[in-house]
Amino acid sequence: MKKFIPTILIRLLIVLVTSMSLWLTYYFIYPVANSNDSIQKSISSYERYPESKDKKIESVLDIGSLKFVLVHDDNKLEYAIFTKGLNGRFKYLSTASVYNENTDTFVQNINNTNYLLIIGVNRQQNTKLKVYVTTDDNVTANHTLDISKDNYFIKCLVLSNAPPDTYNYRVWSSIE
Repeated sequence: MKKFIPTILIRLLIVLVTSMSLWLTYYFIYPVANSNDSIQKSISSYERYPESKDKKIESVLDIGSLKFVLVHDDNKLEYAIFTKGLNGRFKYLSTASVYNENTDTFVQNINNTNYLLIIGVNRQQNTKLKVYVTTDDNVTANHTLDISKDNYFIKCLVLSNAPPDTYNYRVWSSIE
């Protein structure tokens, strides 16, 4: 009986140390809390131009396990992409600039669903964003999105449940 107690304690200690090390490792892999301050600090720390630290979060969009964050400073508009871990915290994936003056679009595949993300600036306080999508099969869809309350916006449309790279999407958008 006396040998049995130390064996149980050693096993319990091994399980406890292993659990703590796994938790700490995962905590450092997904270090960004789900708050604007934490997200903004993370974006600034990965920024290619460290002198530009005055980024302001303008809009956030969650789709599945991804978080799209629209940020701007006086010079440029960018979006950052984060992925959510099992601990509810986020990991920074990438940042990209919006190249067009008003809007930029891209297709993102999340869990075998293609989403069209439209990111932009509503400079003249317009009310609608018209989006035209054409696929390789010449299927055209027209969408009107409300942007009346937004100075900066991230909007999302579900394009298809097709596997990735099934279609090439051509997108035109106009702000009215």
